[in-house]
Amino acid sequence: MSTIKKFGQRLWARMTGAVDEMMIQDASTPEGAAAYYNAAIEAKEDQYRQAVVTLGQMTGKVATYEQQLRDYKKSKMQCELDIQKCINANDDDAARLYLKKQADIDDQIQILKQNLPELKSNADLQQEVVDSLREEIEDLKAEKDKTILELETSQSVKALKVDSYVGVTEEERMLEKVRDGVQKSKE
Repeated sequence: MSTIKKFGQRLWARMTGAVDEMMIQDASTPEGAAAYYNAAIEAKEDQYRQAVVTLGQMTGKVATYEQQLRDYKKSKMQCELDIQKCINANDDDAARLYLKKQADIDDQIQILKQNLPELKSNADLQQEVVDSLREEIEDLKAEKDKTILELETSQSVKALKVDSYVGVTEEERMLEKVRDGVQKSKE
């Protein structure tokens, strides 16, 4: 059993090494590099879309809670007016009901006032995440364009090298013999 496991581990190591080598070779071509960059950009764009959705949810909750806070404050003011009317009319039972309602509204206002700053802070942090992801995407796109251009120009330079005539051709040797012959005949 252990030899099978060792064999599997060695096979896995060779396969991952071969895959890594293929990825390196593929990434060194403009098309391969573009594919890898496109995959990375797409993953970042997915993160960006999710971050935008989360930001929308957060800002929506903040707006909802701010509206609720305003509504509770209006209700509290109305309760105060109703309490004052009941006191003026000597209706103590109704005044107690409005006082209880006012106390409940005060509790709700307190809860919202305590949690709204944290919600706003979280929304601000999420906005920073969205901005950061947007910047990363733009940086990746610029890097992709630059890298692909570098790879394309590098391939063009390799493909279109100037032919060098370092070696002596047969025609040059024959001309050299003719020149030597002419030189010997002059002597």
